[in-house]
Amino acid sequence: MTKKPVAGNEKKILIVDDNVKNLYFLEVILQSDGYEVIVAHNGIEALQILRKTEIDGIVSDILMPKMDGFQLIRGCKKDPFLRNIPFIFYTATYTGKMDEEFGLSLGAIRYIIKPSEPEVLFQHIKEAFSDHARSPRDFSTWSLPDDETFAREYASRVGLKLETKEHLLKESEEKFHLLYQNSMDAILLTSPDGSIQAANPATCAMFQQTEEDIIRNGRTGLVDTTDPRLPVALAECTRDGRFKGELTFLRKDGTRFFGEVSSNLFTDRNGQTRSSMIIRDITDRKRAEEALQKSEERYHNVVEDQTEYICRFLPDGTHIFVNNAYCRYFDKKREDIIGHRFRPVIHPEDREIVARHLASITPEHPVMDIDHRIIMTDGSIRWQRWNDRAIFDPDGRVIEYQSVGRDITVQKELEKELVYHTQELRQFSISLTAANRNLNLLSSITRHDITNQLTVLVGHLRILEKKQPDTSFSEHFNKINTSAQRISAMLRFTKEYEKIGVNAPIWQECLTIVDIAAIQAPLGKIMVKNELPAGAEVYADPLVVKVFYNLMDNAIRYGGKITTIRFSVEGRDGDHIVVCEDDGMGVPAEEKEKIFERGFGKNTGLGLTLSKEILSITGITIRENGEPGRGARFEMTVPKGAWRMTGNGA
Repeated sequence: MTKKPVAGNEKKILIVDDNVKNLYFLEVILQSDGYEVIVAHNGIEALQILRKTEIDGIVSDILMPKMDGFQLIRGCKKDPFLRNIPFIFYTATYTGKMDEEFGLSLGAIRYIIKPSEPEVLFQHIKEAFSDHARSPRDFSTWSLPDDETFAREYASRVGLKLETKEHLLKESEEKFHLLYQNSMDAILLTSPDGSIQAANPATCAMFQQTEEDIIRNGRTGLVDTTDPRLPVALAECTRDGRFKGELTFLRKDGTRFFGEVSSNLFTDRNGQTRSSMIIRDITDRKRAEEALQKSEERYHNVVEDQTEYICRFLPDGTHIFVNNAYCRYFDKKREDIIGHRFRPVIHPEDREIVARHLASITPEHPVMDIDHRIIMTDGSIRWQRWNDRAIFDPDGRVIEYQSVGRDITVQKELEKELVYHTQELRQFSISLTAANRNLNLLSSITRHDITNQLTVLVGHLRILEKKQPDTSFSEHFNKINTSAQRISAMLRFTKEYEKIGVNAPIWQECLTIVDIAAIQAPLGKIMVKNELPAGAEVYADPLVVKVFYNLMDNAIRYGGKITTIRFSVEGRDGDHIVVCEDDGMGVPAEEKEKIFERGFGKNTGLGLTLSKEILSITGITIRENGEPGRGARFEMTVPKGAWRMTGNGA
């Protein structure tokens, strides 16, 4: 069958295939571009045509009757008249890379697998044949018998071996027997009435039955009759003589499994119509598909429930996925974004940054973060933070991007405001430091002058006492002395108080602080039991050592017959309580709150006030919680952030 060429194109292509549909398919796509198409149904017909006609290219199947594609190309390559004709295999026979390598080793210039998209197939053929010009051939010395005698004569001349039909049939049966016995799929052979005639070993293993049991029980012992797909399958077999689909089957122990079925009618060598059924156990695949579906559903739900904006897009900006959050943020419908080149309007000052960011993503560093601004449709400017991942092909080219983003406008505004307030606070701190320095200087000068005047006053008071020995003035002299001492104590207090908060708080070990305070305190015979753990530290003002000193001094002054002062630590509601307790007289109930007030007490009344102020700098509180008559108990509550264990005590 020869088709007329399109004007201006004289190339002739020989198509060799025993399948009429494939011949028609190839004819249509080749004639559409002006090729003249000539067809043959097997290798013998092809050689007969090649003896008569100059051909520019051959497109051949492999499995064909009488002479297959491998024999055809061997014959062509051994014949000096035909060896230069470009030869393409277009076949469904493909079990691996070795098939393709073998076909190309015989001299084929392409090995194309069926089925193929028309555009792809045509491009392969056009590119292959465009590189090969027709070589002129002389047909005058050729003779051509009209029957198959030609095949034997030609095969003998070019060194081909053509098998007899009997040999091919025997070889085919041997191959089928090997396939039948060693197949991992169940293979059943049935008669026209549906009875089973044979079952291979895989069938017996799959259904846990012997071949005799399978033949005796028939299909009803294998198929789950409750499967709603069974009537449809039987009807299709009756109507078309074949069925391909999925059914549920039963094992001998009653368990069900999913099977993929392929059933076809065929005519055996004796002319009888029979049916073959191949069953593949796909239970594991079904479970995997169900697990994958559930996983995909969970993934879909997770992605859609995210508040972050998630999208996937191609290098040209075409979006292939967006989640709901992405659509809501940009006020667009999903269908308006997917399949389109949607690009948010990037702020002009950030466009170069974004371009460099995308260019910096490489196979070695496929994930990068970036902050940049965009201009919304209403003209407002928003800040976004994106985590971009590039997906590369084996050659290192970007094929897709996946991005997860969120709006950080509020965060950026807060950061900007924080920078402003930090600068403002720094300036305020500088001013405050200068003011404190001036106040401390003034306080120091004033205290120095008052101390000098007080010294003069006390000196003259002593002189006056000696010159006026009259005892009637003794009471007045004592009161003046007491007042002078209190003024001196107040001046000392102001000197200590102005040091509070001057230096930043530091971490200090409690055990060491108590030991230092005990050395400075006038203990006499009073014992100090320091039971604080080693490595326990408080975050406090450097003057915290005076707190412990004042507590000891207060116990010595007002404890009465005191013998022991004990320091320990307790845990309470997540806080740590540092305890200072003694075995003295204790504090009367009505004075427990007043003792921390300035001026209360028999002396200056400033020691506990000073202690409370020092502790409060880092949030430490103090209270007296002892039982009157059984000793004082001062509890210092240290909050979580101001307590830690280090070193050996950790």
